[in-house]
Amino acid sequence: MSTAEAMADAAQRLLDGLGAEQRAEATFPFPAEAERRDWHYRPRNRPGLAVSRMDSIQRWSAYRLLASGVSPTAFASAAAIVALEDVLDEEERHRRRRHALDYSVSIFGQPGEGAWGWRFEGHHLSLHHSVVDGEVRSAPQFLGACPARVDVAGHPVVQPLRAEEELAWTLVGALDRSERAAAILEGEAPPDIVTGSAPAVTGWLEPRGVAGSELGGEAAGALGALVEVYLGRLPAEVAETERRALGDGDVHFAWAGTTEPGGPHYYRLQSPTFLVEYDNTQDGANHAHSVWRSRAGDFGADLLRRHHEDHHPPR
Repeated sequence: MSTAEAMADAAQRLLDGLGAEQRAEATFPFPAEAERRDWHYRPRNRPGLAVSRMDSIQRWSAYRLLASGVSPTAFASAAAIVALEDVLDEEERHRRRRHALDYSVSIFGQPGEGAWGWRFEGHHLSLHHSVVDGEVRSAPQFLGACPARVDVAGHPVVQPLRAEEELAWTLVGALDRSERAAAILEGEAPPDIVTGSAPAVTGWLEPRGVAGSELGGEAAGALGALVEVYLGRLPAEVAETERRALGDGDVHFAWAGTTEPGGPHYYRLQSPTFLVEYDNTQDGANHAHSVWRSRAGDFGADLLRRHHEDHHPPR
């Protein structure tokens, strides 16, 4: 079964198990550009059907849909991120009444028919998928965590974004003097990802940092491994499409903040086809954000453009 077929099957199974009122909350027309591009990773009232309004079987179907849009390892990260809402609620002494059920599912269009899409979103998790002519785009893809790390005796018990964090530190530590001069933008990290929840990202963020082609040895290997971590969040079929699109395109790496592990920091990866941002600056550098954006394919924009060119050419 292809990724598109698995998504359609999971989405239809969820819809089939909903009552009429629930289904009305969960479904939207496609493309509904304004609605699909109105996304965020902070707590807020969200459109769609809340997981809290589902029974246990419906929740199982919602998480089956979530799993169809990410790799098994990313699904584990997403499940940990959701569970951390209850941990954060305890840490905040229940002031904001956070809960692991405060996530919503939105389905745009009819699954498996023509162009359609879906979203699973809540605090620190915002996953968007567009399916056009059987091809899938999974972007934007946001995963965050607060607390980013829960320790026992100095050892992490829960750390959903551990690979994204540790490989970046390995990369920074492997840079030589000239590579550091190009990569490190400033000594203070921005408080959040620079692009936030922008509905579209175009062009380069400047300065770009150091080009991957200028790195050697351990640094080049760490950069390649870090890129693979983000590709590895996607379903295998979608990840391979992204690898082919990247080809030999150069990936730039930029860093801001402390270069000593444990302090506030930020980095980004930029290529001709994608943008990645990561920050861990808030709450004593124990509050992480990460996002994967497709330069042309956020919300399936490139697939929709191609579909219209192929099937609805100008007269």
